[in-house]
Amino acid sequence: MGRQKKVNPRRPQTVIEATIRLIHIPTTLSGGEFQHIAGATFSASGIKQLFEPGVEADLIIQDPNLCKTTPSSLWIGSGVRSLDHCIEAICSLHRTDAGNRTAKIGLEILLPGLLTCKHEPENAEARSLCQQGIVHAVSAMRSGIPLGASHAIGYQLGPLGVGHGETSCVLLPAVCKFNAAHKVNLKQQEECLEILCREQKVSELLQAHGTLNPDLGDVLDLIIRELGMPRSLREVNVSREKFDKLAENTLHDPWAKTNPFPLTTKAQVLEILSMVA
Repeated sequence: MGRQKKVNPRRPQTVIEATIRLIHIPTTLSGGEFQHIAGATFSASGIKQLFEPGVEADLIIQDPNLCKTTPSSLWIGSGVRSLDHCIEAICSLHRTDAGNRTAKIGLEILLPGLLTCKHEPENAEARSLCQQGIVHAVSAMRSGIPLGASHAIGYQLGPLGVGHGETSCVLLPAVCKFNAAHKVNLKQQEECLEILCREQKVSELLQAHGTLNPDLGDVLDLIIRELGMPRSLREVNVSREKFDKLAENTLHDPWAKTNPFPLTTKAQVLEILSMVA
């Protein structure tokens, strides 16, 4: 997988490479083990920023049987994070052909895997599907596609104690609705919607809830609720008095400006936060 372009202009010019072979054995679905970037919260500002430590694994071992003891909420939540990688890559106005293709493959594989894992946590085949899906999800990110507001706001929820995957569970449907309201990526959202609705379980959910003419945000909301994950900031203990600082911090994230409808003002971020309060 190719490297992303640099995301941290303050990265040191000289990084000493590790001399010990690095082997990763992932037990979640966030895909961080496949990345050469990382995130950290600066204690002085409370802002989470990306940086590039220059460290990548020499070998990554994926084995569904080694993930049996991963708590279900962590497994599913981190899987939604990878769904978010796929969705925001497909919906980006700056997507590449290669990245778009692999993001769609990742979405097609991850979705049934996650839905099965929720109800059959011992199903090794479903866990393996999820693990295959994250490879494609991360490949889409590493193709150079900039992501959007779900990731930008989500990064700043981390310092507030919200789990990495839970941020996507709360934000992604609202971000899709925000972008759709501004009519910036309707075609791309339709492509995602088509993939999601081809999954039999999703069709059954839509019928059971009597949902007519759903948009992408509606379908994602149903899926995330079916997975038993939080759908509001209140559920993850983020109160309204934290919204102003959260919005201000979000504007420092580079992916705020690469959202299909760029986030350039605090009011725009607050609009999204109010949708998931």
